[in-house]
Amino acid sequence: MVIAQLRLTQFRNLASQRMDFHPRCNLIVGANGSGKTSILEALHYLSSGKSFRTTRVDNLIQKGAAEFILFAQLYQPGQEALMPLGFRRPAGVGQQTEIRLAGERVTRFSDVAKKIPLQVITPESFRLFFDGPAERRRFVELGMFHVEQSYHANWLKAQRLLKQRNALLRTAGDSLTYEQLAIWDKPLSEVADRLTAQRIDYVQKLEKRFSEQLARLTDLAVQLQFKRGWPEKLTLAEQLMQQFDMDRQRRYTATGPHRFELNLLVDGKPVEQVLSRVQLKLVLFALKIAQSALMAEFHPLASCAVLVDDLPSELDAENRKKVANLLKGLPLQLFVTGIMADSLDMFDRNDATLFHVEQGAILQ
Repeated sequence: MVIAQLRLTQFRNLASQRMDFHPRCNLIVGANGSGKTSILEALHYLSSGKSFRTTRVDNLIQKGAAEFILFAQLYQPGQEALMPLGFRRPAGVGQQTEIRLAGERVTRFSDVAKKIPLQVITPESFRLFFDGPAERRRFVELGMFHVEQSYHANWLKAQRLLKQRNALLRTAGDSLTYEQLAIWDKPLSEVADRLTAQRIDYVQKLEKRFSEQLARLTDLAVQLQFKRGWPEKLTLAEQLMQQFDMDRQRRYTATGPHRFELNLLVDGKPVEQVLSRVQLKLVLFALKIAQSALMAEFHPLASCAVLVDDLPSELDAENRKKVANLLKGLPLQLFVTGIMADSLDMFDRNDATLFHVEQGAILQ
């Protein structure tokens, strides 16, 4: 869905603001600390129930305020009526976020996430290269959540089986026998095979689009390498049987579908070991834009959103133009920030809405 309007109340340094968005391109400019990144953070929260800047939800509430409220109007192409979406989060430990979609109370963030497929690219997105396989697992799972309908159900089942297996490993301790543990291994192996087949198919689709996007930015050759999370020559059930003693000693399941990896390689070496900062940023844009393009193929036209924080940072004018052309070429709704308006002059102002943020105030 297209995000037609956003109202923020006591969110970060934005006391009470309303923004009416362009269906294609929205440019947000302002000095560092003015609040422009907070707008992207609010949009990200609408899609996922999470911030990309902090794990402490109370940090999102304006200092001294009792709660924050986010309210959006969503537009579905082909439908006249707008769909309201609201989030309310009181301050305090243990408080829950209240969500209402189309007037109905929602209890699962995933139900909202399906309505707003969203990709975020920030300076912190470099964690994808430097923070280990967990960051890349989250990247793959985001794309698969929006591309493969049955993936989320398989993922939830695998998580439930792993939780039960690990609970038995913790509670039974050294007295545990393999026969007691094996009751979980067959169903876990079956769902792991389904997940792996879906992930391999997804990564193949992603790599094709990634190579196309990267070629428009640079002549680098970067390969995507997928590892399923346990040795290729064994079924997961066989691997779990072989690692029983190790799992019993460690009190958790050491390998399995939860340990899959996606590596980015240049000549067989991890990109973060051989590429410069600027080259890594181009690879990052190509990868994120490729995933956005893939997500867009599985959703109605212009239903996906891409948030880009501080696009001009570390890129010269030529590379900024290349990245902008990639973004403009996708059927997506864009939200792009920069310090100065002229740093975003690669976007056509006649097909965009410009917002200026100054000390928590937003001028359209």
